[in-house]
Amino acid sequence: MTGLSIDQREQIRDAIDIVDLVGRDIPLQRQGRMYVGRCPWHDDKRPSLQVNPERQTFKCWVCNIGGDVFSYIMQRDGCDFRKALETLADSAGITLQKSPFRKKGSFSGNGNQNLSDPNPEVDTKMIYAALDWLSQKYHDIFLTDPEAEPARKYVRERGINDQMIEQFRIGYAPLRSNYLVDLLGGDRNRIHVLELGGVLSRRDEYSSFYDRFRGRVIFPIRDNNTRTVAFGGRILPDSPLKSDAKYVNSPETEVFSKYKMLYGLDLARTYIQRTKQVLITEGYTDCIMAHQYGFPNAVAVLGTALGPEHVKILDRLADRMILLLDGDEAGKKRAREVLHFFIERGVDMSVLTLPEGKGKDPCEFLIENGADAFEELLKTGPVDAMDHAFRAAIQGIDLDKDIVASTRALNDLLGIIALFPAGTGKTNDPVRLRMERTIQRFSQRFRIREEEVRKRIRELRQQNTKRTYSWDREEKNEPREPVVLSDRDRNTYPIGGSENDNDSQLKIDFEGFSKEIWKDEALLPTQLEKDFLEFWFVFPNCFAEMSARIPIDLLRSPVSRQIFRLGLAIVQSGRTPTFERILIRYEDADMKNFLIGIDESASEKDLADRFSGNDLRERLKEDILAGFDRRRIELEQPKKINQLRDGELSGDEEMKKLLELQQLLIEKQKTRTGGTVFMEEDRPEPR
Repeated sequence: MTGLSIDQREQIRDAIDIVDLVGRDIPLQRQGRMYVGRCPWHDDKRPSLQVNPERQTFKCWVCNIGGDVFSYIMQRDGCDFRKALETLADSAGITLQKSPFRKKGSFSGNGNQNLSDPNPEVDTKMIYAALDWLSQKYHDIFLTDPEAEPARKYVRERGINDQMIEQFRIGYAPLRSNYLVDLLGGDRNRIHVLELGGVLSRRDEYSSFYDRFRGRVIFPIRDNNTRTVAFGGRILPDSPLKSDAKYVNSPETEVFSKYKMLYGLDLARTYIQRTKQVLITEGYTDCIMAHQYGFPNAVAVLGTALGPEHVKILDRLADRMILLLDGDEAGKKRAREVLHFFIERGVDMSVLTLPEGKGKDPCEFLIENGADAFEELLKTGPVDAMDHAFRAAIQGIDLDKDIVASTRALNDLLGIIALFPAGTGKTNDPVRLRMERTIQRFSQRFRIREEEVRKRIRELRQQNTKRTYSWDREEKNEPREPVVLSDRDRNTYPIGGSENDNDSQLKIDFEGFSKEIWKDEALLPTQLEKDFLEFWFVFPNCFAEMSARIPIDLLRSPVSRQIFRLGLAIVQSGRTPTFERILIRYEDADMKNFLIGIDESASEKDLADRFSGNDLRERLKEDILAGFDRRRIELEQPKKINQLRDGELSGDEEMKKLLELQQLLIEKQKTRTGGTVFMEEDRPEPR
């Protein structure tokens, strides 16, 4: 449990528009009262993700994934509820709780924040605040400090204008290694935060701290919420620094993973969604110059850290990706390395290699040739990823005479083709069609029968059922500590109505159940229970009366019973048990998904409009209650029949039981009259 009040959770939820939130990652289109888009969690060719602006929920019926704004962040970022809560609170400008280390998430370089605790607990929000503060400090130094003149000169020579300097917040880190430590007044707490943020470092525990970016031009790296999460530093020409590294990037930290970040994506996202196309460059200045010359759908990779996660992120936003490469050998080598990721994902990816003599990188090309020439190059220059791979593989090889080299080249190319996703198996599947065309081309060019090519691909696919890449050469495969699951990790029950509620008591009060229950259809809500929940969520004011007439023992599923108990608790607190108030009390993704499914099912049936009249709504309510009456009778009837069969009753008692049984049969017959859209077979439904 996060320790936050329900009111604060509701405040965060109400401050975030789910359409805007999802729309930052996925292009959405209005469709009736809903918004729809391509689901990012499966290979979605037709929009199957629905976003409900009225309920502030989302649902993909193909993946069976749904929830609210918190669920979306958890699913998108692969994080827990607390992390999602912090992310959304930060986006909404809401302070979750006071920290002894900061006031309202601020971070300053003055010496007025000294603490007695030398190792205070630091949360991610403090790291974000510190990095944002430092980003602005570097930027101010770049603009005004005399020491930064070589940095300003370098940026001017690269052709970057003032607007881009401001937009990308380009900065400069002073050369003096202890500049930051002195700026912070030696305060070890603030030093500790910047150490966690990957800025300050030291060689060992006995050494003094130094700025790892000292003497470099600074390129802040920002996340989807425009928060500074890391830095890239470029060494200046004629720098006195003794370093072989032209660029230095932040290390992996709690707020930064280079495997999931792309430089400039915070600025390019909207344009990528609009054009359905993304330009992938290799350097910071290439990306900046593309934006400056009118191509704001450009992003840059962070050093050599391009990987499959980046491709997944971009695939959600764009239909086509163009990888811009320098024309030198290094650029060609990079192309061979990264093609695997795009091909394995099955995306429409092209490679654009700059023509010789027209600038060695995209930045120089734009400066020397202009936007029109670059636009024309984007139209005519890109080649399909596999065509590019073919050209690179056969360069310098005589396919007719050099059998050994050509065979080696073919094997390399077939290894790449084997990474193509299998597709849907349909004849018109675009991934399958692309692979078929590629096989045909290779068969013709290498003069080998298609059957032989396909056989070799099948063999390769069997060999690498799943291929894993790691581009971080410093990564160590250290054994992981065993994960210890908490009670809330293993079981489902709602959070409390106040921050002081105890998990142990909540589990008892609401009859917590194992999360494994979702795999057992026999324990899931029956159709009658779903009908009741649908009616309740559409007409929450009816819950108090209905709950008084439905004994909780008549609810067969632990899921239904728990939601029912939560509704009673909300009523006892003096509030109406609305769908939103039920949903906000859960952190568990499966339960949120189930609740969203119930609400959307009610919406599909159009219950709110069809039963808006009092008479119709009353009849529907009575029909549902009749269903529970029938269930009660079905439970009582066998008991009374068994009592009669036992033969241990006196004559009067036997007559009484017979009359009771007759009355049950009459009541049961009454419950079968009427009938509505709800009167379906009372059975568990497959999930």
